Amino acid sequence: MNAKLVAVAGPSRGSVVDVGDGDLSVGRAPLNNLCIQDPLVSRQHCLLRWESGDVHINDLDSLNGTFVNGIPVHERRLQEGDEIRIGCSVFLFLKDEGQAHPSPKSAQIEEETLVTGLQGRCVINTALYRHVEKVMEALPPAARIARDLSAVLQVSTVINSMRDTEELRRKLLDLIFDVIPAERGAILLFSDAGREEIASVTCWSRLAGLKQSFEINPLIIERVVREGVPLTCSQEDPRSRDFLASSGVPSLLVAPLVFFGTIIGLIYLDTSSAKERFDEDHVQLLAAIAGIVAAPLENLRRVEWLQNENQRLNAVINIEHNMVGESPRMLEVYQFIARVACTDSTVLVCGESGTGKELVARAIHQNGPRASKPFVAINCASLTETLLGS
Repeated sequence: MNAKLVAVAGPSRGSVVDVGDGDLSVGRAPLNNLCIQDPLVSRQHCLLRWESGDVHINDLDSLNGTFVNGIPVHERRLQEGDEIRIGCSVFLFLKDEGQAHPSPKSAQIEEETLVTGLQGRCVINTALYRHVEKVMEALPPAARIARDLSAVLQVSTVINSMRDTEELRRKLLDLIFDVIPAERGAILLFSDAGREEIASVTCWSRLAGLKQSFEINPLIIERVVREGVPLTCSQEDPRSRDFLASSGVPSLLVAPLVFFGTIIGLIYLDTSSAKERFDEDHVQLLAAIAGIVAAPLENLRRVEWLQNENQRLNAVINIEHNMVGESPRMLEVYQFIARVACTDSTVLVCGESGTGKELVARAIHQNGPRASKPFVAINCASLTETLLGS
């Protein structure tokens, strides 16, 4: 069993690489089995390996990522006809079941050319070839790369200067809108209870500015959480039409926020403009921003939780009362006193005789806005019903 990589774009265009029976390392370093002299390729970029009769591709934590069919991957089983992008190079993965192989020098990649020597014949048709050419022509020019790098640097600066989660999220969406043509955006953070529960959402509209909320298809959230990779949907992709139909937009882009292997939230972007589309470079840029901001967002959220917990505990410690006890149930009583003492509401304290109802009532009075006024305790049991009624 064997497999081949057919280079259809990039520095190795026109060559055929035999994957062989062992591992095939790909990178910029000369020691790799497939050496690609491209500044966008890392020294050790990715690895192709056989496992149970299938070829798997593993990204070796490369700087610019490894893409299969336009999706960044860490590990994936390759299938016949998969398109692999490594830097500026695009390869077509073809699987062979043991027939004779032509030498790479004799292989010519042209429109409607047949790659022979495989089981049957594989036709690289005009549509596929032109699609790859279009992908390569769409690579960002120097000005766009400079703008994207500037945006990433601004994000790095912002996350080190913000001390409020909500303010950080608003600023991030503002910076993202400068480089990605989205009309609406949102940053969702999941609760600690589970990824199915959204703890907080910050929404932004290019036209209306900060918004309270807008609907996001839960199926999109579920898919990104399940797959753990960025998702882009457009009307040209038949697989995305169900998502777009229920979302009411022609194009959307979602990237997960991953903190130590756990998805803590999502960055969601969409546009209703028929002219604007999110391309692969937008996907890479948003994925890079999400990777930068995930840890600071989670750390800020934990700091805020600790601050709130500290304030709550201080409120419990600082309340004035004449009660004795430090058990968990007594701490709940102290928390209740601290919570209701500052309100202007009637409080009903229930309990059997001798449990300390009057002590609780006195503590609520001492810690409330009427602490300077007298506290009067009345034993209602000593009064008759008619007297109480009058």
